[in-house]
Amino acid sequence: MGDQKAKRRLGSRGRLTLLRTLASELLAAGSGARFLCRVAGESMMPELTPGDWLWVNRAGDGLPSVGAVVVVRSPEPPYRLLVKRCVSRGTDSFAVGSDAPATARDSRHFGSLAPQCFVGLCLAVWSPRRGVRRI
Repeated sequence: MGDQKAKRRLGSRGRLTLLRTLASELLAAGSGARFLCRVAGESMMPELTPGDWLWVNRAGDGLPSVGAVVVVRSPEPPYRLLVKRCVSRGTDSFAVGSDAPATARDSRHFGSLAPQCFVGLCLAVWSPRRGVRRI
């Protein structure tokens, strides 16, 4: 009975839009344009918490927008992936910060990042406590 109500609310045009969106996301994931990333630390709390999963759009050419949550490759050994917020942007570099700066390393410690360090833009997050939401 609930399925029938959902179908009526969504309508045929809405179902078609939903199917197109799902198909394009699956194709993007299959082509490597998107990937999942798990949050491990507390540097982006309260926006992101350990155990959250991020849906990330792999970076192309260019730099992230200020305010965007991004995945970057650390310029310091062990060169791991970091989830941060873009806090400033120049013509050929950008800086990232943490939402909880007392607990993390970011551009305050390692300086601005080159475009090659930009791995991807976070599109959405799934949290066991808060469900799915756009970032």
